[in-house]
Amino acid sequence: MVSKYRWLVFTVFFLFMLVHQADKLLVSPLTMPIMEEFRIDEARMGAVYSFAIVVAAIFYPIWGYLYDRYARAKLVALASFIWGSTTWFNALAPNYSVFLMTRGLLG
Repeated sequence: MVSKYRWLVFTVFFLFMLVHQADKLLVSPLTMPIMEEFRIDEARMGAVYSFAIVVAAIFYPIWGYLYDRYARAKLVALASFIWGSTTWFNALAPNYSVFLMTRGLLG
């Protein structure tokens, strides 16, 4: 029973990370089509990357503190839900503002 649960957890995390990393790694090669889709210039596209870095810089220490203080399994599940949700919303972003916010939240 424990072995099956381990494989289930492994599979869920593997699929999550596969989708998450594919999303992160596809934005750079698709920069020009994204810019054309939202009719934005390079400065606004740069803001997308910068905002994600700023959000990550703010929240990584917070997540680190929480991981040291509370149950990691529940925090990993919460982080996975947040990242998965924002990845999904980012894929459906109808305009630049939503794209910027969801991309930043991926940080």
